[in-house]
Amino acid sequence: LSSIDDQNEFSVSGFFSLCFKQQRRTKLKQTEVDCEFLKRCCETLTEENRRLQKEVQELRALKLVSPHQYMHMSPPTTLTMCPSCERV
Repeated sequence: LSSIDDQNEFSVSGFFSLCFKQQRRTKLKQTEVDCEFLKRCCETLTEENRRLQKEVQELRALKLVSPHQYMHMSPPTTLTMCPSCERV
């Protein structure tokens, strides 16, 4: 009877060991997916930041122009609608 108990105990512990390994692999895979998502977000934000910095430079350059000249100028080409607040 003792050997049957030992086999069942090994079987149960082996089962739990496999479950924990699978759980760790699943968590690792999810972490990798999350990491890739965050990398893409970072790239998008970096590009948006560059675009906004360029826009700020253009607006500062326009500010240096006299108001009379400003009225006859077309707006900067990089001015776009802000997607989150829907303002220029």
